[in-house]
Amino acid sequence: MINLQNITKIYRTGDNETEVFRDFNLFVDDGEYVAVMGRSGSGKTTLLNIIGAMDGFDSGRYMYNDAEVNKLDRHGLEQFRRNHISYVFQNYFLINYYSVRENIELPLIAKGIKRKQRREIAEQKMELAGISDIADKLPAYISGGQMQRCAIARALASGNDILLADEPTGALDAHTAEDIMNVFECIRKEKCTIIMVTHDEQIAAHADRIVNLT
Repeated sequence: MINLQNITKIYRTGDNETEVFRDFNLFVDDGEYVAVMGRSGSGKTTLLNIIGAMDGFDSGRYMYNDAEVNKLDRHGLEQFRRNHISYVFQNYFLINYYSVRENIELPLIAKGIKRKQRREIAEQKMELAGISDIADKLPAYISGGQMQRCAIARALASGNDILLADEPTGALDAHTAEDIMNVFECIRKEKCTIIMVTHDEQIAAHADRIVNLT
C-alpha cells in the first residue's frame, strides 16, 4: 500500500518558490488502478516522481507498507526503486540497436537474472503485451503502438509491484490508445498497482479511481 501523508513540495529557483503540494494526502491500496488527472502544472508528474522515489519533498511522510520511504538513505532508495518501481513513459525510451526482446530483457540483466530465465520472462511478457511476433525486430521497424507495448512488457519483466505510467497513450492515436488500455487491463491480472497520469478522460475511465489535482 502507498500512503502519502501531508506532503508539501516546493520547487525553488533562485529567489522564486513554486508550491506544488501543501498537506497533500493519497492512499493507494495494493493492486489498485488509479488515474491522475489535472491541469498543466498541477503536479501530476511530480506526484509520480515522489511515489517512484525519484524526487523528495519538503515535509510529510511517504509510507510503503511498513517502510518509511522518505527516511531511506541513498542505497535504500536505490533498492526500493529496483525492487518495487517500474515506469512507462509517453516516449517509450527503447534502445534502437536492441531488438524488442533485448529491450525487454534489460531490467532483468540489471537484476542479475541468468540468460535462460531472462528469455522465459521476456517471452511471457511479450505474449501478455501481444508482441511475440515482433520479438526480433528493432524499434525503427515497428509502430508507435508496438513500441509502447514493448515498453510496457519491459516494465512488467522486472516483476515489480508498482507500475507508474506517465501519459502512456499521449503519443498514440485514439484506436491504438484503446489497444494499449486493453494491455493495462491484462496487467491487472498480474496483481500490479498501477498509477497512470493522463489528460484524457476516456483513458482515465479505465481506472478504478480518478484523482484530480487542482
